[in-house]
Amino acid sequence: MALAELLDLWRETLELSAYRGDVWLLGSHFDSAVNGFWDFERRKPFFENAVYYSNYRPWAFSEYMVFLGQLHDIATNPMIRLPDGIEFDDEKVGAATSCELVRALRFFQQACEIDPRDRGGRTFGVVEVAIEKANKLMTQDSCEKERTAPLEDLAYKPVPVAHFTAVAGK
Repeated sequence: MALAELLDLWRETLELSAYRGDVWLLGSHFDSAVNGFWDFERRKPFFENAVYYSNYRPWAFSEYMVFLGQLHDIATNPMIRLPDGIEFDDEKVGAATSCELVRALRFFQQACEIDPRDRGGRTFGVVEVAIEKANKLMTQDSCEKERTAPLEDLAYKPVPVAHFTAVAGK
C-alpha cells in the first residue's frame, strides 16, 4: 500500500476517531511522508488538534516541539538546506516557529507540573534539544505575547475535520 493511500485511509477514520490526540499525530506522520516534513502551515493544524484532543498532555507537546525545533533549525541555520525546488521562507518560518516553540513550552511545563508522572514529561534526546531551544527563546525580546500572556489566552483551538478532508479534495 502506498503512503498516499495510508493518508487517505487515515482521513476516512476521522469520522470515528477525530477526538483522539494520538490519531492526529499519526496523521501528521503520514502527511509528512507524503507531502514533506518542512511545510509549517500544512502540518501545524495536525499538531494543534493533537494537543487539543490529547487534553494538553505532555507527549503531544513533546512531538510538536521536536517538529518546531527541527523546522526552526532549518530556518535559522545557514548550514542546513532543503533540497532544491522546495519553497521555504527562512525568515517567515524562523519567526513563526520561534513564537510557537515558546507557546508550546509554556503549556508543556504546565502539563508536566500538573501530572509529573505522565510519561510524556520524561524528556530525552531531540525533545531536550527542542526544550533548550525554546528556553533560550523565552529570554529574548521577540514573541512577547507567547512569553507573557496568560495561558488561557494562548489556548489551542481544534481545527475542523473538514480542513483535513478538503486538503485531499474529498
